[in-house]
Amino acid sequence: MIAWMAAFLLVTIGIIVTVGLWTLGRTVRSWQWPVTSGRLLAIDLTSNVASYEYVVAGRTLRGSCISTLGYPPAAARRRLAQHQIGGAIPVWYDPDVPQHSTLDRSTTLMTWVVGALGLAALISGSIWLARLTWPA
Repeated sequence: MIAWMAAFLLVTIGIIVTVGLWTLGRTVRSWQWPVTSGRLLAIDLTSNVASYEYVVAGRTLRGSCISTLGYPPAAARRRLAQHQIGGAIPVWYDPDVPQHSTLDRSTTLMTWVVGALGLAALISGSIWLARLTWPA
């Protein structure tokens, strides 16, 4: 019974770690994206919603991603609050898929800490489960 509960817990932790690492990987990849000037159409920081347009290779595109983390860190909120609707704003976009864009590419120390702790929990839990279920 304990082995099943441990296995369930490890699968749950594994899913959380996978999603976290995917998000962190997307943020790190975005550090190499080119930047262009966009125009802020709307922003609501209370609900983490923004709308902006930008031009890539002569095509006008629209975006809504505030942060590659999925939520804007406090620093991103402060920067965005300084911009006026209709004003210019830097937009980073994926050169391979220009429709993918963001207004903020930053990460937080807590993101790295939680990722590291989750990965450590996954590894140590896997070792513990292996020792629990394998015959001596």
